Amino acid sequence: MIENKIFIKLFLGLSFINISCLSAQSIDNQVITLKNLFEKIKSQNTDDSVIFYAKKADSICNNIFSNPNSFDFSFDLLKNYASFLTSEDNKFKIITWNIATQNSANYKYFGYIMYRPKKNSQVFYYKLTDKSDNIKNPQKSSTSTKKWFGCLYYQLITNKAGSKTYYTLLGWDGNNLTSNKKIIEVITFKNNKPIFGYDFDIEGEKLKRIIFEYNKQAEMILHFDENAKMIVWDHLAPPSPKYKDMFQFYGPDFTYDGLKFKQRKWYFFSNIDIKNPEEKTKQQNKSQSHN
Repeated sequence: MIENKIFIKLFLGLSFINISCLSAQSIDNQVITLKNLFEKIKSQNTDDSVIFYAKKADSICNNIFSNPNSFDFSFDLLKNYASFLTSEDNKFKIITWNIATQNSANYKYFGYIMYRPKKNSQVFYYKLTDKSDNIKNPQKSSTSTKKWFGCLYYQLITNKAGSKTYYTLLGWDGNNLTSNKKIIEVITFKNNKPIFGYDFDIEGEKLKRIIFEYNKQAEMILHFDENAKMIVWDHLAPPSPKYKDMFQFYGPDFTYDGLKFKQRKWYFFSNIDIKNPEEKTKQQNKSQSHN
């Protein structure tokens, strides 16, 4: 009987190892297939064919990221086709990629979230559905994985305050023929489900996410400054007052704004010194404390 129990345990252990190995091999094969599909998308000449291969690629993505083993998988083979970001606490991963239609220059975004609240715990998986065109007043709307303001995320900042962790994402959206957008989005988790939207206060305006729109030919800085521990960006303005709120004409005016995280909140700072944003925010903090 003892020998039988040992045999059963050994058999189960080997079966688990074999299943894990097969699962990893399966992911590896699917990643190769996905890379080939991304290459096909790049070479298509019509919108219909781009969308056809994009749907096939998205189906493969769904298979890969719904597999818990993919959480620790290396996706180096796909780094030129999609954005893979991992939080500093290694609990949260987000994958985004996009296609551009040839005729309309519109962009369609695809995304996936993987969340593992503790090491070796269950991995929660969420597909992101781009509904950017259907979100009214997106800067002031809370959204969900099924109603996502689609973009390509390129930077992830992790901030922990008490028992809550804030994952702040910086993203880019090709928008249309005349303008681009950049986005600041904060994701938190409740009962292991992602919540999109955060209470920003930007010069008295309450926002759930920050969206910048600017001229297609302009270059806009939006990044996290590691030294100052701040999100820093170009302040955008029209070339003349007559173009106010016509964002396809907006561009950098050579001043800079920023956000600094303190005590569960992102605090806004205007007109900072981009060469030394930390010093400027210290001066602003002193000024605020005297008022």
